[in-house]
Amino acid sequence: MNIDKEKIDTLVALQSIDTECERINSVLEALPKKIEVLDAELMGHENELSEKENAFKEKKKEYRECEATIQMNTAKVEERDIKLLSVKDNKTYQILLKEIDELKKKNSEIEDLMLENLEYTEKEESLVAQKKAEFEEVRTRVENQKKDIAVEKDRENKKLRELGEEWDSVSKRLSPDLLKSYLSVRERTGSVAVAAAKNSVCSGCNMNIPPQMFNELQKCDILQLCPHCHRIIYWANSD
Repeated sequence: MNIDKEKIDTLVALQSIDTECERINSVLEALPKKIEVLDAELMGHENELSEKENAFKEKKKEYRECEATIQMNTAKVEERDIKLLSVKDNKTYQILLKEIDELKKKNSEIEDLMLENLEYTEKEESLVAQKKAEFEEVRTRVENQKKDIAVEKDRENKKLRELGEEWDSVSKRLSPDLLKSYLSVRERTGSVAVAAAKNSVCSGCNMNIPPQMFNELQKCDILQLCPHCHRIIYWANSD
């Protein structure tokens, strides 16, 4: 197919637009993954905070249950103390004393447990507060980054639309047959359809071009395809 330098420049311009569109599409395709990573990070901090809060709440619940048990046991002790005043036989008296002793012993054990619990909750309370602050910091950062991603998405989509309009305008400078050839090569190679040739090497596949073909390429009067990667090639020094 006969061609001239103007048509070659037009093909190069189309390729430049397509390359930029491909870059933008790669950026856009990566954005959902960025959001996914941010959401996973936030969820990790949220789960960690939730575990800390639940453990803290459970310890507080245990403390309240211990308080209730002590109150109940204390009431039982008081009840048995009153009964002691009216007991006449020694056996019943000893049974009541044993029950009182066991209840007091249980209360003592529970008080020790409550003390450990109190020490734990006092320490854990500050850790929970710290985790909350960390979570809020991460949430703010993640929200800001997601906003930035949304802005980036809008910006790149706008560029893509503008490039699409530019592509339509530039492609009109080519004949239908030449444009068809370009699109066919682009579809076959999957991306780059036009590659520069310099020092007898195709920049598309980095393979050597036969000397005769390279000499013909410098005339810029015929469409040439790389014999290796079958891309449209042009003489780089013709720019």
